[in-house]
Amino acid sequence: MLYPKVKYDLQIRCSGEQPVLYINGSNPVQAQEHLFQNQEADHLLLYLGDYSFKETPSVIYLNAEISKVGEAAIEATVDRIQRYYAETLAVPEHKKLVMGKLFSIGRPDQYSNWALAEYPAILMDIEQLAYSLGKPQKALEDINNLRILAHEMAHQYWGLTLRSTTPYWGFYSESLAEYFSLKILKFMCSKAEDEAYLNHRYLTERSKSRTFQPLHELDGDVRIRDWYYYYPMVLLGLEQEVGEEKMNQFLKNLLNSTDHSAISYAYFRATGLQSGIRPEAWARFEARYVQTKNCLEWIVVGQ
Repeated sequence: MLYPKVKYDLQIRCSGEQPVLYINGSNPVQAQEHLFQNQEADHLLLYLGDYSFKETPSVIYLNAEISKVGEAAIEATVDRIQRYYAETLAVPEHKKLVMGKLFSIGRPDQYSNWALAEYPAILMDIEQLAYSLGKPQKALEDINNLRILAHEMAHQYWGLTLRSTTPYWGFYSESLAEYFSLKILKFMCSKAEDEAYLNHRYLTERSKSRTFQPLHELDGDVRIRDWYYYYPMVLLGLEQEVGEEKMNQFLKNLLNSTDHSAISYAYFRATGLQSGIRPEAWARFEARYVQTKNCLEWIVVGQ
C-alpha cells in the first residue's frame, strides 16, 4: 500500500534508560517521551530505541558507530549523489539525509545487500557502507554498496515523488531508481569498474537466456527481481538509442507528471515523444527493448 505524506501531532513514548526518538520531519530527541509536531508533510518513519545519534553537515546518523574517515567518505559520496541528481533532474537538493542502522531481529545476514528509504531517512548497514566507500580500490562488493546507497537516494524521486498504483508500480519505483544508481556508478567509478559490475549483476548468461514480460504488456505477475535486474536495462537501452541529453529531458518531464496513480506504458511513451524523442527513434527502441521478451543482446557495455 502506498501512503501519502502526512503532517503530525504525536506524543511518542518509549521505554528504556536513555531512548532516542526519531520521526521523519523532526530532529532526533533523547527522551522517554516527547511531543512531535510537523506542519510540513513528510513520509512517515519512526526509529526508536536505546542508541546514540550524531549530526554532521550532510548527514544525521542514527545508531551508527563509524570512524571519522568513514563519516568523511559517506558525506563526500552523499554530496556528489545529491548534486548529480539535482543537476540531472533540475530539482533542488533534498533535505539533510538521515541514515539509520538496520536493526537485526533474525539471522546476522538478514538485511545483507538491502536497504529501506522513507525520505529523508535511509536505513541500511552503515558500517559496511563506510568501509566500502573509504577503500581506494573497490571490489564488486564495494561498488554494490555504493549502488545500494544511490538506489535508495533515487527513491526520493522515483517511488516517493512519482509513483504508480498500476501493474507498473515497480517500474516507476524500483526500475527507475536502479537505473539512476547505474548512472551514479558510471559517474563515480572507473570505466573498468562500471563495466565489470554491469556484466556481473545484469548481463549474465543466465539473464540472457531467460524470458521477461515485454514492457508494454506488464501485468500484476512481474517477478520482483525483474524490477531490479531487467527493466533498468530497458531504460539503459532507451538512453543508448536517444542519447543522454534527450533521456534526461524525458526523465525531467516524467518526474513532473501531475497524475501519480494511473501512469503506465502509454504514458511513458507519450511523455517520451513530447520530450523531443523522434518517433522513428522510439519505434526502434520499442522493436529492440519493449516488444521483446529479452532485450539484453542490444545492451552495449561501455557506451
